[in-house]
Amino acid sequence: MAVSTLASAAQVNEENLYRVLRLLASFHIFTEVSPRIFQNNAQSALLRSNRPDCLTPLLLSRTELMYQPWGHVIDTVRHGGSAFTKHHSGRNVWQYLQGNEEQNLLFSQAMISRDSLGKEASLVDYPWHTYRRVLDIGGGFGSFLSSVLEHNSHLTGVLFDLPHVVQNAELFWANQRPRLLVRTTFSAGSFFELLPPAVDGDVYVLRAVLHDWNDENCISLLKSIRAAIADKKARLAILDMVLEETNNDPAKLMLDVHMMAMFDDGKERTRAQLARILQAAGFHISRCVPTRGLYSIVEAEPI
Repeated sequence: MAVSTLASAAQVNEENLYRVLRLLASFHIFTEVSPRIFQNNAQSALLRSNRPDCLTPLLLSRTELMYQPWGHVIDTVRHGGSAFTKHHSGRNVWQYLQGNEEQNLLFSQAMISRDSLGKEASLVDYPWHTYRRVLDIGGGFGSFLSSVLEHNSHLTGVLFDLPHVVQNAELFWANQRPRLLVRTTFSAGSFFELLPPAVDGDVYVLRAVLHDWNDENCISLLKSIRAAIADKKARLAILDMVLEETNNDPAKLMLDVHMMAMFDDGKERTRAQLARILQAAGFHISRCVPTRGLYSIVEAEPI
């Protein structure tokens, strides 16, 4: 399509749009098939809104919500604390989202986009079929939970998150996942407090949750799960980018610094660091399952 046509449709400056598209094409995002004529390719197709693995919301969330705090990263390096909180006058990410409906919706959509990255590996490389019920704690709109349920017809699920998140999630499932509603329960609250109690055969899931929090808060959350399990035969599955002691994938280290910018002592952790906070909450690691994606699945059982 001609740049002039795109600029007219988007109501943007034609010359500046061309320069941006030319740059993107140099990174193999779009293809310039002839002067000022561009077409989609495998990379740019991931931006199409009609694809289930569309990454557009994830990229848009990197603008107002996540890009601006990086201007304060130097303060975090010097003094600690969250660059996001400094930029937003003392409000942390969750306080900001709760007071901003537009950004909260974009963030939830971005998490759905993020869940498409490596999701298939996480679904196939771990034996979800051995459980009876999956409790997705801090699961957002529940895109990962819905995928687990779709791949395992005998499973039921519980989606647990903050009240304003669960309210939007129920509407999303009613429109996008209606056939799974009969097997799904929605539960709202703070995961630092009371969680749905376990029954035998349950697995509690924390997918990309612990990296948002410092060790103290992680232990508090894990203790809530331990209390919910009580004496039942249930497990915990943590899906995170587990760091090696050396020679890490740059993508993992980039996300680690991003967590530093966004959250107060948020971080990606090594297996040893995860083991310490799990032990403090009454768990031990039973195994660590690497997947073909960036995530590993750390399985933990009550001590």
